[in-house]
Amino acid sequence: MRGPHGVGVDNIDVKAATRRGIPVCFAPGANTESVAEHAILLMLAVGKRTSYLDREVRKGRWWDLRTLQFLELKGMSLGLMGLGRIGSRVAELALAFGMEVYGYDPYVSPEEMKRRGVTPADRDEVLRSCDIISLHLPCSLRAIGSWGQGVRGDEERGYPHQYGTGGLVDEEALYGALKSGKLFGAGLDVTDPEPLPRRIPSTSWTM
Repeated sequence: MRGPHGVGVDNIDVKAATRRGIPVCFAPGANTESVAEHAILLMLAVGKRTSYLDREVRKGRWWDLRTLQFLELKGMSLGLMGLGRIGSRVAELALAFGMEVYGYDPYVSPEEMKRRGVTPADRDEVLRSCDIISLHLPCSLRAIGSWGQGVRGDEERGYPHQYGTGGLVDEEALYGALKSGKLFGAGLDVTDPEPLPRRIPSTSWTM
């Protein structure tokens, strides 16, 4: 038997396992709380520039830190792409922070979203209007191909997150948007490929 610690089986060759008579299982709900908390952690880490500040303080650099821009989650709009177990839990935690939560998921009805405190929105509306985007989608659904215009990029506020599976974001386009200043930052717990190519330094975002 072969099975991951979680829901995704994209790192398992299911067809090959089937040919060999090897059962493939998964564990829905096993890591929901952990991943949802990690999503909020990355939002805070990017908004407060935690990794950058840590590096600067370790280098003995204190004088320029007061010039940095920081973000508060309260009052910001969070766009959730995917409202399964994890996305729904992220919504619950985000609401506790005082965020406005919008959701896109073709498999969840608008009525159910509203019941969870989430404002239903289509894909383009989420990408165009929200301060923060949090991706909770299977790898087969490529959510974002280009960050050319940024998430709320006109205000240099927004930033995306990616959890669970790589390949949802075009990292080259994301790096370009970060380098140009169209995005405030990015928090990723996975990339495709891993590790990132040298031309895309991981110091550009929180990981």
